[in-house]
Amino acid sequence: MAIERDKVNAPPVLRQEEITVDAIGGPVIVRGLMLADRLALWDEEQPRKDETADAALKRSKATVVERQLARMVVLADGEPLWTAEQWRAFGQQHPQDAFRLYNLGNSFSGGDTKAIEKN
Repeated sequence: MAIERDKVNAPPVLRQEEITVDAIGGPVIVRGLMLADRLALWDEEQPRKDETADAALKRSKATVVERQLARMVVLADGEPLWTAEQWRAFGQQHPQDAFRLYNLGNSFSGGDTKAIEKN
């Protein structure tokens, strides 16, 4: 028998935090990944035509930080701050800030922040 409506837990709330990044120019909002974002990232790990599964995984890992930042870092209007390509350039110039934002958002998403530190 299904649970009664008045017994259901409170609806989930998207975890997020405002964080100031001087290299960006002020505070931004870092949030966890939505399910649709996770599925899109997973889809990008799938092999392309004439690509092995191992090659696809390596390709995907090489850009995972910038692709996730493009989904996790938003402004007050709720829209993404930058594209993955723009995050790639930011990460080249400010790697510590990029990883700080990534690790925060990834922790909200249940990700393993230790794994990225090893890579």
